[in-house]
Amino acid sequence: SPQFWLGLQIDFDLDVAEDKLADRLGKEIQVYSPA
Repeated sequence: SPQFWLGLQIDFDLDVAEDKLADRLGKEIQVYSPA
């Protein structure tokens, strides 16, 4: 169905965007870790 393929495309686009941003986000955002 169109919804199924659209869902796959959205998931793929999100994965690609996350991969592109991962390095930048890792440098700009300090992950909080309790001592």
